[in-house]
Amino acid sequence: MTIRKIHTLSYILVFLILTDLLATIYWISTGTATEANPILNYYLGHSIVLFASVKLFISFASLSILLKFKKRFKHFIIKALFILSLIYVGVFVWHITGLLFLVF
Repeated sequence: MTIRKIHTLSYILVFLILTDLLATIYWISTGTATEANPILNYYLGHSIVLFASVKLFISFASLSILLKFKKRFKHFIIKALFILSLIYVGVFVWHITGLLFLVF
């Protein structure tokens, strides 16, 4: 059951990371926002493809490290994935709020 929770939280986190990436690219391409992360903003200054590649690499490399230790540190990994998912839910709500602001 615990390993299943880890996989479920991982899938949720991947969905939220991809949603954040797509929304960020949309907001930046329309000129309505900038990247808040200074490291990723540096890569964005070079190209959107480089920005997306670095963001995905950092995100998925970090997730892979967590998942590598899923059997040894089950409860810690669940808490970490839950907290990361909550952070990304906040980012997701931020993107939705911006979209609703544009529509209405």
